[in-house]
Amino acid sequence: QNEILSIFAGNDVSQETLQMQFQITASNRPSNFTATGLPEGLLLNAVTGEVTGLPQEVGVFDLNVTAGNQAGEALGLMQLIVNKTPPSLVSVPPKNLSSTSARFAGKIISDGGDPTTVSLFWGDNDGGSSTSVNSSDDTSWDVRIDLNGTYPNGGFNHFVQDLDKNSTYFYRWLAGNSVSSEVWSAPTTDGLQH
Repeated sequence: QNEILSIFAGNDVSQETLQMQFQITASNRPSNFTATGLPEGLLLNAVTGEVTGLPQEVGVFDLNVTAGNQAGEALGLMQLIVNKTPPSLVSVPPKNLSSTSARFAGKIISDGGDPTTVSLFWGDNDGGSSTSVNSSDDTSWDVRIDLNGTYPNGGFNHFVQDLDKNSTYFYRWLAGNSVSSEVWSAPTTDGLQH
């Protein structure tokens, strides 16, 4: 009996989702900045005044902002509104590979501030971003599995067994929340040789 030849996992795990949110500006050439009250997931660059990252909280945030230089500091107040967004997710290389089973894995980068549902699509061909499931159609996925519950930011996986030996498999994750019901992980393009 031969082992599974390969299972394709998303090539997108090396990408980091980092979005510039806004720039704090002030007059008279400030050399340092502070901000208190930022939502979790946003970070302030104390030298440039850039606030970057993915907010992990939704709501209205009252910020206390200071800008300073050699002559002193000035205090300002600002209000930041973070709305719900579509989820963001990636495929992760499968874990616990055996000759006939694997744990297909993914990671939610951001749930968009709203409970996120997740579905696994897999098969011996890449069905792309179609939710169509038909094992006899090479343009569709073979299997869809809707995971129970909702998922926060972080990793998740699903154990798949009864895989055929000497076969290649593809998988993608579909996530959704109240903002968008269909957000796909990147297609599985690089293989994990086994």
